[in-house]
Amino acid sequence: MTKKRIIIRVISILLSVILSFALGASIVSLTVLSVGRAYLTSAEFNSTIDNTDLSSMKFIHDGEKVTLEKYVKDYVAENIEEQINDNPLSNLTNIFNPLVDSITDFAVDQALSSDFVNETVKNEVHSIFDYFLYSDVKEAKQRNKDGITLEENYKLDPNNAPTFEEKVSAEVKMAVFKYIEEESGVSTDYIIILMSEETITTLKILSAVFLILLAGVSIVEFPSIFVYIKFVLLGYSLTLQYIAKDFTEYFKGNEDLISRQLLKPIIDSFGLYADRAFTLSLVFTAISTILFIAIFIIKRKKKSVR
Repeated sequence: MTKKRIIIRVISILLSVILSFALGASIVSLTVLSVGRAYLTSAEFNSTIDNTDLSSMKFIHDGEKVTLEKYVKDYVAENIEEQINDNPLSNLTNIFNPLVDSITDFAVDQALSSDFVNETVKNEVHSIFDYFLYSDVKEAKQRNKDGITLEENYKLDPNNAPTFEEKVSAEVKMAVFKYIEEESGVSTDYIIILMSEETITTLKILSAVFLILLAGVSIVEFPSIFVYIKFVLLGYSLTLQYIAKDFTEYFKGNEDLISRQLLKPIIDSFGLYADRAFTLSLVFTAISTILFIAIFIIKRKKKSVR
C-alpha cells in the first residue's frame, strides 16, 4: 500500500468518524424536537389536558412544591388584600381586624372554586403550549438576540392586563413559564426557536447532508459505510435510552409534578425509537459482516488465481 493511499484512508476514517457524530447528534435532536412538537400539537395531548384535574397538580414555585389551585388562590388573596389597603376606606376596614383576613379567605374561596381554577388553568396550559408552538420565530430570535428576559416581554407582563381577571390569568401563565425556564435551563424564546418547524426542517436537511457526505467520504473504504451507520444507530439508541432514564431519575419522588405528567408520553415514545434503532443497528452489523467476509473471500480467490 502506497503512502498516498494510507493518507487517503486515514483522512477518510477521520472525516467519517466526525460525520458520524454529526449525523448522530442531528438525528437525536430531530427526534426529540419533532416527536415533542408532534405530540404537543396532537389531539391526544389536548385531550389529556382537558381530562386532567390540573388545578390539583403541582409545580415548583420559589423553591416550594405547590398546587396550581393554591398558587392562584394565594395570588388572588394577596391582591384582594392590596386592594383593601389601597382603598380610601382602608382605615375604616382596619377596625374590623383581624376579621379582614377571614373575609378575604372566604371571598377567595367563594370566587375561585376548584372547578373554576381547574378550567382557568386548562385554558392557560393550552395557551402556553400554543405560545411555544405558534409564536413568531423571528420575534423570538430578535428578543433572544436583544437579551429580553421573560419579565421584560411586554406581551406577557401581567401589569399590562386590562382587567383583574386577565391579570390573574397572566400571572398563572408567567409562573408556569418561569417554572419551565428553571426546569429546562433555557429561555422561553429559545424554546420557541427550538420547537419551531423551521428548526425541525433545518435538522432534516442537515441529517440528509451528513448522511450523503458520510457515504461519499467512506466510499473509499467500502463497505465501512455500514459500520459507521451501525454505530450511529447504536449511539442514537443509547442516547434516547439515557434521556428516558435521566427523566425518570430526575422526577423520582416528584411524580406528581405537572411537568412530568405532561412530558411522560413524549419520553415513553423515545423508548420505541431507541428499540427500532437498536434493531436496525443489528441489521447493519449483519450486512457489514457478510460484506467484509464476501470481499475477503473474493480477494483471496483472486490472489490464488494469480
